[in-house]
Amino acid sequence: MPYAIPESKRHRISTKIGLGTPLKDIAEAENVTVRLVQQIKLNIQRYGTPKRPKGPLQGRPTKITKEMQEVQNFIPLLLSPKSLTIGPP
Repeated sequence: MPYAIPESKRHRISTKIGLGTPLKDIAEAENVTVRLVQQIKLNIQRYGTPKRPKGPLQGRPTKITKEMQEVQNFIPLLLSPKSLTIGPP
């Protein structure tokens, strides 16, 4: 699911936060809520970016090993028409 606020708007908000503009003025100018501006400011303080990083992977771990993945990448090469010909090309 894409992030609700466009990258350009997040950049403008973070720039205004860096300039020390009051949060209420930023919210009015960018047509967002004060809470969103507060959240972006908090993310910049915690993570250094306006958007927090993704969390750790969840769910069942994969059973496909690196060797299996490598073999899977070579299967189309082995089944190509050129590899199935017998005799001189």
